[in-house]
Amino acid sequence: MTGSAGSGKPGRSKHSELIAAWGAVIAALVAGVGVVVSCGVASSQNTIARQTDVTARYSAVSHDIGSDQQLTREAALYAVKDLARDNPPNSCRESAQLLGVYLRWASPRVQPSESAPRSTPASTSAVSTDEIRVAAGMLATVTRLPSCKGQDMPIDLAGVDLQGSHMPNWVVNRSLLDGIVLSGGEVNDAVFTCTTLTNAKFVNTDIGGARFDKVFLDNANFKNIQDAAALSSKQFSQVYWSRSPIWPDGFSPPSRTGGEADYKKACP
Repeated sequence: MTGSAGSGKPGRSKHSELIAAWGAVIAALVAGVGVVVSCGVASSQNTIARQTDVTARYSAVSHDIGSDQQLTREAALYAVKDLARDNPPNSCRESAQLLGVYLRWASPRVQPSESAPRSTPASTSAVSTDEIRVAAGMLATVTRLPSCKGQDMPIDLAGVDLQGSHMPNWVVNRSLLDGIVLSGGEVNDAVFTCTTLTNAKFVNTDIGGARFDKVFLDNANFKNIQDAAALSSKQFSQVYWSRSPIWPDGFSPPSRTGGEADYKKACP
């Protein structure tokens, strides 16, 4: 990340891009809320009050994510998960997208926690690995909430570095994860469906029990996953690639279903 972590009020300028992106997603949510309210205005004032509360909570989250205080930003990430839980199904997709926006913004700005000024450990415009992992964990949690089950929550995390993140039972559908780095983390029992994973890195990653169904695995690297001996070809169903994935030594890979064009037909 450019600039000094301890100078002036760096959060104001450094987070403007993030706040603008969050604002765009929230605006879409508010528009959807307006439709819900206008269609049911005669039925219950309680519905209007609840939707107004949800909108206010999203606005507060958008404000807090731009804070100079790391703890305030982390609290905002937890609040996004709570919004998805409290307002299904409307907020499931939007909450996942907000967390995706944050991860795309934050990933190239990571500064190791030990490099932050010791005098102000909770006030820095630099993003710590802890924040990345909190956001990744909240994203996985949102996708597996019972209230969000079956909801379409596409997300773009292409090129995002999530190494070391714990994302068990992550439900991923119709998403772009090309070049994602999941090394050293956990995606055990995750479900990847209609998702592209070109050049994805699973180095020392726990993928035990994970399922890959209708996915594009072009040159994805599984070579040094955790417990490679336990990997089963049954974890892969309808997998596509042009360049073979990099498999662990001694692994009997699944059959290739087809190439990129075939994948696009399977997941239009």
